[in-house]
Amino acid sequence: MIIKIGTDRFWVKASNIERWAEILSCLPEKIPCKSKKDIARSYLGYKVDENGRIVSADEVYGLFGLERTKSAVIIVGCNFIRSNEKGYELSDGAIELVDRYKRNDEWEKVLAKQLLKYSIRVRSIAYAMLNGGYLIFEKGYMKNFAQAYIILNNKKFYIFSSRLDEININNLMNENQSKILGDFWRNELDIAEGKEIRFRGVNQNYPSLGSMSTYLKIPMLLFDYLGWIIEREDGRYILNKHKIKEDAGIEVYESLVNEIDVDDIEILHKLIEEYSDARGFFPIGIVGSILKKKVDSENPMSEEQWIDHYFVTGINSGKFIIKDHEQGQPRHGRGLLGKKDYQLIKLEIRN
Repeated sequence: MIIKIGTDRFWVKASNIERWAEILSCLPEKIPCKSKKDIARSYLGYKVDENGRIVSADEVYGLFGLERTKSAVIIVGCNFIRSNEKGYELSDGAIELVDRYKRNDEWEKVLAKQLLKYSIRVRSIAYAMLNGGYLIFEKGYMKNFAQAYIILNNKKFYIFSSRLDEININNLMNENQSKILGDFWRNELDIAEGKEIRFRGVNQNYPSLGSMSTYLKIPMLLFDYLGWIIEREDGRYILNKHKIKEDAGIEVYESLVNEIDVDDIEILHKLIEEYSDARGFFPIGIVGSILKKKVDSENPMSEEQWIDHYFVTGINSGKFIIKDHEQGQPRHGRGLLGKKDYQLIKLEIRN
């Protein structure tokens, strides 16, 4: 199946991340308009030129989702506004964003989550950075985007470049088109799991490369603001898997990775079995250290912070119950929350 990809347009000013939430707040959930220009003119106060284009409002286009013609399916934006039989409507993601924005309740995470679900180019970058790829800035972090690149499978992709003679984001999009399309669009389009996907441009065989460094800089700065981008090695940046799972959700994370992480509880069971004494007590510092390395090695938390956060969160949620605890020996390592009498614990895990 051929899917045409429009130009990604986001909010105009990188620092104005609330812009889309503000625009969506001006719209009813059901929008009785027949075109984008009618929405822009009737609800948002934009002018429309004689050719029907919305004047100085690229950011509005990026809010829409699919366009269907007799011969093509076109992904035009991030699916905050969907077409329906009577005009348009706000998607579930848009309704949640507006609600959280009005309550000032971590709405930025909802915005970023929607980009990860529906922007094909953003998904391409996230796919690379979650599957072993590194983002490198030649001129310093978040500087000179046009010359930045991702190394994935020993190949350089100049993902912000507009040059056809460089290995660019279109090449990256073609690395795994089915995975990059993702289950969210697949469900919207009712595409069977095994069906072949091919990306094309709206008016040419390849998606537009115009102003890539300008447009794609904006979601990257949002991800940076949320703490999703971390330095793995000197000058090599990846996405923080822990933060993506926590902020965008497991479903979004798993839609982007080739190999789903092994369940942490399954690993914890095996570690407890291996390190417990005859009474069922195990050294939480040792087991916690190994667990972090196996399931969350990229988390920037210190080992001690991570162990405390993991087990205390599990206890507070009712997943873990400490049945007993006692002081161990120096070789047993640090106790939970630094308490000596919690070096050795006996844990009940409620699956």
